[in-house]
Amino acid sequence: MTEADRDVLAGEFERTGVQPHVVGREITIQTGHTLTAARIRGLLKGTKSQIREDLWHAVLQWLGKKPDANKPYHVEPPPHKAHGLRLGYIPITDEMRCELNRELARTKVELKRWVRTFPSRYSKISAQRISNWKTGRSRSANGKEWQFVVDTLLLGYPTDKIDTPASRRLPRHACPHIQK
Repeated sequence: MTEADRDVLAGEFERTGVQPHVVGREITIQTGHTLTAARIRGLLKGTKSQIREDLWHAVLQWLGKKPDANKPYHVEPPPHKAHGLRLGYIPITDEMRCELNRELARTKVELKRWVRTFPSRYSKISAQRISNWKTGRSRSANGKEWQFVVDTLLLGYPTDKIDTPASRRLPRHACPHIQK
């Protein structure tokens, strides 16, 4: 191993920020030949001067594929993390909240009684949870739970059964951001 090879190796370790034990482990797994962290440190210091040629090329190739340590690479977050949400959760927008408030005002359902009629797979939906959705205390909801509640209101309570002028009016607090 020449001084130029040692400089190349030291430069790659500095560029990638990878520790010798990690390289040793990876090269040992790849090639089946043992390359210890002590041997790599010895090569860097100059106390060791010999390494098998196939291991040398494997080390350079492996380090060459690694990104720079001081250049952070950007990984796109999964779609559910784009808004800081858990998997399966959706942000509740003002429009969605208004739709929920409009349907609750139209149907005049009593939340505590209504949630008792939900199938067991939706047993986590409570009257309090729906109330938090409609008032804005919750800014996100499980997408399937939200869809179930809205679909149940739309399909379970058709307009023609309860369509009266009073039921079409929204309470003042239902959609405060919408100008009339």
